[in-house]
Amino acid sequence: MRALARRSGAGLACEDEADRFVCAMYVTRAAADAGLSMQASVEIALVAAELAANAARHGGGGRLFVDPLPAGGLQLVCIDQGPGIDDVATAVRDGWSSGRPRSPFDHARRSLGAGLGTALRLTDSLGFYPTPGGGLTVIASRR
Repeated sequence: MRALARRSGAGLACEDEADRFVCAMYVTRAAADAGLSMQASVEIALVAAELAANAARHGGGGRLFVDPLPAGGLQLVCIDQGPGIDDVATAVRDGWSSGRPRSPFDHARRSLGAGLGTALRLTDSLGFYPTPGGGLTVIASRR
C-alpha cells in the first residue's frame, strides 16, 4: 500500500485503479474521525473510490486530498491530469461512462458500478473545475 498523507502533504495516489481501495479505506476512517455516521462514512468512502478510479482511468493519474470541515464532515479534492469533462450534466447521469452509455452486458465493466451520478447523490456538494495548465479538479463534501 502507498503511504497516506494529509492535505498538507502529497495526498493519496490515484495512479492505478487499485488505489481506489486505499482511498476508500482512508476516507472511511477520516470520516469517522470527523464525526460522520457509519452510513455517511461508507457513502463518502464510495465517492472517494469513484473519484480515485476516474482519476486513474480517465485522468492520467492524480491525487486525492482529504480535509476535515470546520463544522464536521469531510471535503475531498481530487486533482488529475486528464482532459476534463466536456459535459458534466451527462457525466453525472446514471449509466454513463467514458462518453458513452453503458449496457448491462458491457464486458469492460471494471468500475464499482457507482459512477458520478452516485457521487452526486451521496454528497452535499460536488463540483468540477478545470485545473490551470490542464487537468480536472473535483471537490466533494459531506457533513
